[in-house]
Amino acid sequence: MDLAALDSEDDDVAAMSLAEASAALRSVQEGESRLAARKAALCARVHRARLHRSDGHRSAYAWLKAEQNCSAASAGREIQRATMLAALPAVSAELRAGRLGVDQVDLIARMYANPRARADLMRVVDVLIGLARSLPYLDLGVAADRFMAHADPDGNDQSHDNARDGRRARASFVGTSFVFTAEGDTLSGTELAAILAVFEQTEFEQDWAAAKAVHGDATSAADMARTAVQRRYDALLAMARAAASAGVVVLPDVLVNLVIDAATAAAAVQRVTGDAVSSPVPGTPAPDPVYRRSGDPADPATWFWRRSETISGIPIDPRAIITAAIAGHIRRVITDPHTGVTVNLGHKQRLFRNGARDAVLLTWLHCFGPGCDIANVHCEIDHIIPHHRQGPTDTDNGIPGCDHHNRDKDRHRRTTRVDHNGNVHVHRPDGTEVAPTARGKPPP
Repeated sequence: MDLAALDSEDDDVAAMSLAEASAALRSVQEGESRLAARKAALCARVHRARLHRSDGHRSAYAWLKAEQNCSAASAGREIQRATMLAALPAVSAELRAGRLGVDQVDLIARMYANPRARADLMRVVDVLIGLARSLPYLDLGVAADRFMAHADPDGNDQSHDNARDGRRARASFVGTSFVFTAEGDTLSGTELAAILAVFEQTEFEQDWAAAKAVHGDATSAADMARTAVQRRYDALLAMARAAASAGVVVLPDVLVNLVIDAATAAAAVQRVTGDAVSSPVPGTPAPDPVYRRSGDPADPATWFWRRSETISGIPIDPRAIITAAIAGHIRRVITDPHTGVTVNLGHKQRLFRNGARDAVLLTWLHCFGPGCDIANVHCEIDHIIPHHRQGPTDTDNGIPGCDHHNRDKDRHRRTTRVDHNGNVHVHRPDGTEVAPTARGKPPP
């Protein structure tokens, strides 16, 4: 990337097509990666040689904050990045070559900053680089959370305990406004959100019916009387009134799916009960040696695929899942960590309905659209190979898509493809890929 040429290129931007703008943006992003690697090397040099002392700075962090006139958060982030890159030369090489983005590298730096996870992280850096180059950022974050939960189990337990013990709710009046805030653990929060979603849907249907009565088939969200956040507040009020009615309002059955792999479930049972339990699923070979989904559950490379979370990927304390399964209030879904196959389903509250849809949602966390973070539970299931091309209606050919991307795909004749690593690719009619995530084949 020729930085000196940027000014002269500004005049060309006005005439760019989307394809040209996308290519130029990727070039700029690669340049940002190279510059970040260069800056990290400078910070590492100043830190190692204690050069900051020459100007009276207490640390390389203080030197960087002064020289760049930047915020403390920005300086801290760059020093954390430089520290990690100095210790993990393979990641540094990927950043210098422009094959990793700064956001991906900063995520790795945050993982490395935990001293209890550092040794395990260094053992699987090749796997992590492959994931960082091929996964959408949201999915990379989920994989990182899974890894850290096993690399630092005590810290993970403490984090869940703190969230549960520190739960709080506050209601106050500020001037002419009422403010209600709540904070707690992810398990209770998942149940609370699921119940609130039922009331939100009722509010939505009321608004939609009223708008459709006026605008007919041309009705859109813009025609609805309330915004989404207004309906959410009204849904919260309706939920409180329903609770105060002492059973006068009957709620539909609310189902919460919690996903846990067999090995994590066995370990959690041992921690909850004190009794050793063997994992019911033996190790099986993985199709791709880069991702190493199979093998000994103690192998850190498998931890990226270990699950203890909601169906949308929100991390849940595995001890709480075991307790919930024993109590029977929440359906459990136990998966094989090596293949992702569901091996056990609980059905205390109700049996599976639309089982094929549930199976697809267990595999994908969000909409297939590039850059779309709409959670799987808010999506419809789309055919990867279209039905009109004899695509089967089964779990292997299903993928969640939000309303916008489902309609956009059909309208513009885009196609989707899933590669052997399980990554989704969206292609235009001419065969070119929309916002390709992977910047080259993952390293062997």
